[in-house]
Amino acid sequence: FRRTQFHCRGRRHTKSLHMRLTIPLILLCAVCSRSGFKFADTFHPAFPAPNIALQGSKGPYDFSKDRAENRQVVTLVFFGFTHCPDICPTTMHRLSQAMGALNPKEQARVRLLFITIDPQRDSPKIAGDYAAGFFPGFIGLSGSPGDIDKVKTAFSATSDSQGGEITHSSGIYWIDSEGNVRKKISQNFEIEDMAHDLKMVSSK
Repeated sequence: FRRTQFHCRGRRHTKSLHMRLTIPLILLCAVCSRSGFKFADTFHPAFPAPNIALQGSKGPYDFSKDRAENRQVVTLVFFGFTHCPDICPTTMHRLSQAMGALNPKEQARVRLLFITIDPQRDSPKIAGDYAAGFFPGFIGLSGSPGDIDKVKTAFSATSDSQGGEITHSSGIYWIDSEGNVRKKISQNFEIEDMAHDLKMVSSK
């Protein structure tokens, strides 16, 4: 809320002002608690996810086809690269721990896509093996630099390579069951919070 200075005269006016400020706050808190999610939506409105058509270790991967056939209730998308020394393996490990808190039925309704930003070194097999090494259901994807750039642009993800060092934006994108990108969650998420939100949508 924007801080506003009020010049009040008299106790009656102060009480009225207090009520006008308190009621909206109560209503806002009620909406937050009713949603039950630890992570609020980031994008207002949510935007349609692009059709991710890249290469996986088992051949071509098509996001729209995968979602239609397997009815995932949520897809998590994370951009990184297998030679990343810190952020990527740490984030993938934390995601695997959150997934491990779900039962097998819930896990089957969640998809994690690891998309490499270093396709010259990360072949589809390398990206696939890397992702599956953290959790069996994780899918690693690669493709041509042009195809990777298209997907990055669609998500407003960024990366840069200078002097052999790669830097990239971090965070996990949350795609709902309707194929809309609703959230971008920090890579520093609490594992318990991620597990909680995944369980909320996957247990229904």
